[in-house]
Amino acid sequence: YDIAQWYAERDITAFVLKYRLPIDGHANRQFVPLQDAQRALRYIRANAQTFNIDPDAIGIMGGSAGGHLAASLSVFYDWEVYPENEAIDTFSARPNFSVLMYPV
Repeated sequence: YDIAQWYAERDITAFVLKYRLPIDGHANRQFVPLQDAQRALRYIRANAQTFNIDPDAIGIMGGSAGGHLAASLSVFYDWEVYPENEAIDTFSARPNFSVLMYPV
């Protein structure tokens, strides 16, 4: 992904989230993108030492529908949209910063 490569070249760690869309076939389908975003941020925060990043300096950025998801996570980071199953689910999904690019 070009955007992640661009950040990596500037010594900024970036992750690209390929999230599920709210389509038929998912229980509570309206929440699946937020579920994926919460889980991804918790995973990154739980593994911050492995990634050699500061767990208190993790943000989210997105454009268009991804901007909407970034905004949603920024506001609804503490909604229980999936059951707590693993230790990483105890980590906060609250982004420390958000960059919203033309969110829809």
